[in-house]
Amino acid sequence: MTGVSIKFDDAEVQAGLTRLAGRLDARAELLDAMGGAALADTQDNFQAEADPAGIKWAPLSKRTLERRGAAAAILRHRLRLYQSLTYRVEGEAVEVGTNVVYAGVHQFGGDIDHPGGERVVHFRFARKGAGKDGAGSRLRFAKRSTKAVGAYAQKVRIGSYKIRIPARPFLGVGPRLVGRIAEAVTAVLAHD
Repeated sequence: MTGVSIKFDDAEVQAGLTRLAGRLDARAELLDAMGGAALADTQDNFQAEADPAGIKWAPLSKRTLERRGAAAAILRHRLRLYQSLTYRVEGEAVEVGTNVVYAGVHQFGGDIDHPGGERVVHFRFARKGAGKDGAGSRLRFAKRSTKAVGAYAQKVRIGSYKIRIPARPFLGVGPRLVGRIAEAVTAVLAHD
C-alpha cells in the first residue's frame, strides 16, 4: 500500500491470535474484523475532524474558507482521500491506509514549494450587465461560459511561494479504536 499506512500491534491481540493458531479460518475472520473496526474508526476521525485521540484538527485557513465557504469540511472537499481509505490483511497483520499520494502531507504536515515562473493569465471583457456591477466590468479569470465581447491572454511572472499544511492525523491508534478491536475480538471468539 503506497501513501500512508499504520500497522496495529497489541499484545492482547497477539495473545488472541496465538490461541487461534490452530484454526486458520478463525484467524482470518479475526483479522478481517479488526481491519473493519480500524477502517470504521479512521472514517470516524474524518467525520469528527479529529485525530485518533480525539484532538481536533487545525482549522482551514482563512483563504481556503473564502474559496470553499464557511461550511467546508476539512480533508473532505472532494472526498478522494476519504473514499480511498481501505484495509488489507497481510499474513498476521492488518494495515489501514490509502494509496493517495498526498495523504502523507495531511497525516504528518509539511510544506509544499511552488516554483516561480511565467504563467498565462486569461482576461475576458463581459457584455453589459454580465458583471456584478451590471456595467460590463472587466472580469478576470472568468468562466468560459461567461458571455464576453473580447478576451486576451497575457504572460505574467509569479514568484515562488510556499504553502504550509498543518498535520491533521487521521490514521493511528486511539482509545476508541482499542475498544472497537476488543469488541471485534470478543465477537469472533464468542462464535466458537
